[in-house]
Amino acid sequence: MSVGPTVTPPGWYPDPSGAPIERWWNGGAWDHATRQVPAQLPMVPGPCGAPIVPPPGPYGYAPPRNSAATAGMVLGIICMVVNSFLLVSVPALILSIVGLSRAGQLERSGFGAIGRTKAVWGLVLAILGTLGTAFFKLFLF
Repeated sequence: MSVGPTVTPPGWYPDPSGAPIERWWNGGAWDHATRQVPAQLPMVPGPCGAPIVPPPGPYGYAPPRNSAATAGMVLGIICMVVNSFLLVSVPALILSIVGLSRAGQLERSGFGAIGRTKAVWGLVLAILGTLGTAFFKLFLF
């Protein structure tokens, strides 16, 4: 039983000349088609030390999101309308603070302060909702 030579499948490979590009290998020879090397996103340590890897998007990796900041802002808006017994403002405050912390972590990792504005608005609206509820209950009872 003889084993044939190994054939490298067609695909994008590092340019054999050492240039910082990729060149198309058609399975038998190098083609003239080249492309830039796709950028690698830095790994960010997560809360338990494990790296957070963003999910792949259609053109590589999607940028990270700050869901806590978005949730804090949404709850801040809700707490301006409905805030019985401060049930909405407390989670809005907590999520906004977590969102601010996450924005700082993302900024230190080179992604920019993703969600910082949303987190600040959530914090401001939660504080205003809390003060409004306290003021209303003070005069109601």
